[in-house]
Amino acid sequence: MAIAGKNAVIHDKILNKYYGARSDDVPKEVVRLAEDRASVVSGRMSLFCTVFMVVLFIANMMFSVRSSTVVTPHFFLWFVPYMIVSVALHEGAHVVALCICGRQADKIGIKINYLIFPAFYVRMNQVLLLPVPDKVLVHIAGISTNLTINLILFVLNSTWVHSSDLGHSLAFAVVALSVNALPVLNSDGYRCLLAWTDVNEHIDNRRNPRWVVGLRILSWIIVIAYIARFLLNYMVW
Repeated sequence: MAIAGKNAVIHDKILNKYYGARSDDVPKEVVRLAEDRASVVSGRMSLFCTVFMVVLFIANMMFSVRSSTVVTPHFFLWFVPYMIVSVALHEGAHVVALCICGRQADKIGIKINYLIFPAFYVRMNQVLLLPVPDKVLVHIAGISTNLTINLILFVLNSTWVHSSDLGHSLAFAVVALSVNALPVLNSDGYRCLLAWTDVNEHIDNRRNPRWVVGLRILSWIIVIAYIARFLLNYMVW
């Protein structure tokens, strides 16, 4: 069992299941058996990393606006390989950050978010056993890595390569990362918000704070709107 902040999480290693409770509701006899694990990073460091990620976003956005609007038939020769590498680096950064914090990933694979959006993922149930600063580090690791590499490539492209296709690929990556940073659709931004507020999401909505339930409802509204728009465009064509 691990106790971090106001949350207590019990990991059944035999069944590989996780059970959550309020720290105050856990008997003192059980608390004594809890795993005593200090944070790998401090609260200030996790705050610095979050702010630095925002700065990276702003810098990437500035380069995106300056990107050329010209696209050649060779666009996909840049776009497809870069997106594959970006996804691999993104998920790899999550795994590395989790290992640095003394935990391991449960599974790596492909899933369908909200029954419609395909995505690669790293199942990181053990992040529930981490203190808040470490949780934040793990959840922002993927986006921060992508933004850093993206910015380096933006600079190299503007000063040396001068490829409009590469510029478009980088700009598209920024858009995808921006969507992943929004606190909806089970994104990294959503997980980071849960970490900062020291909230462990429960399957049973009745145990979640109202704002978490609200974000879940908003996510479904976005999915329904997306499907409706797709069907409308299909009917028009």
